[in-house]
Amino acid sequence: MPSTVDIEAVGKLSVKERLTLIERIWATIVEQNAELPIPPDVMAEMERRDAELASDPDSGMSLEEFRKSLRKRP
Repeated sequence: MPSTVDIEAVGKLSVKERLTLIERIWATIVEQNAELPIPPDVMAEMERRDAELASDPDSGMSLEEFRKSLRKRP
């Protein structure tokens, strides 16, 4: 397997093709059960949000509400 990627060739792909490539790359990571390091500040924020939701479950939104909010964005 080549140790480098031709970034120019990747840049010439359509957006759809690049997204497909990204999906395939992530799939290989999942298949290998690769552990990705989580930076301490990101972990702290995840824990803060989890604690906030645990203390007030109604403060969150459902997946459907989240999707609707994304559709409303300009």
